[in-house]
Amino acid sequence: MRLRTALNTYKRDHSKRFPGESPTTSGAFSGHGDRLVHIGHDGALRDYSAALSGLHGIDRSRFAIEANGNIQWFDQLETVRQHYYQETTLVETEYDAGEFTVHQFDLTLGRAHLTHVELRGAVPTDAQLTAFVTLAPEGRETQVARLIHEQEGPNNTKAVEVFHRNEHDYITASTGLSDVRGQVPESFDEILSSEPFE
Repeated sequence: MRLRTALNTYKRDHSKRFPGESPTTSGAFSGHGDRLVHIGHDGALRDYSAALSGLHGIDRSRFAIEANGNIQWFDQLETVRQHYYQETTLVETEYDAGEFTVHQFDLTLGRAHLTHVELRGAVPTDAQLTAFVTLAPEGRETQVARLIHEQEGPNNTKAVEVFHRNEHDYITASTGLSDVRGQVPESFDEILSSEPFE
């Protein structure tokens, strides 16, 4: 966990028993090969592969469904259940979004982590997945570079590459990426603020 992430987690969870820790007592792990990824009950992903393979990957993430002009973040939905699928490392997390349910499937194989999201029930026709992901190649949160590969994803869709010197992390979607935005890390004043940074 990078310093900015740790401070933000502390501010968000300061009323809990161990604020600022990276809790893994709830949620589930998916790992096979070089990657070990924790999936929280809120759908957040965090990569714990550094001790296994020297890879750092995802430092923090947040997923949402955007529909009818509203955005529903998974961490604000009720988690119905989270379980391993049969005898595998595939983790399914189910959320209640009111008229429909969200099913998040996470699987780690080798050096790749895959997240698949399905909506079931009375799904709005304009529903789309929104993701906020912070990657920390080589454990770095600064001095990283980002490239957008226009036709390197599935079916010639976009893929995003974030890298430092040796570690290159990629994000893409089977349906394509409609929008990619970089975000400047928290400023000094935001880090010192008592409120968490969103």
